[in-house]
Amino acid sequence: MRLPSIENRERFQTDYRHAVHQLALADETDDDRWKRQARERVADAVRALRSIGINPIRARRL
Repeated sequence: MRLPSIENRERFQTDYRHAVHQLALADETDDDRWKRQARERVADAVRALRSIGINPIRARRL
């Protein structure tokens, strides 16, 4: 199995951290649409990390 480039891993991890931060901000509002979109961004970021073998929930390689 070929490992993803360091740049891709860092980008995916940065995207995940940003999505989680946006979700935390959205959860403090009453805007259901923003909350839904933030949850979808986190789910997409989790899928991207898992596709390269990183489990973001446990922060280790699969």
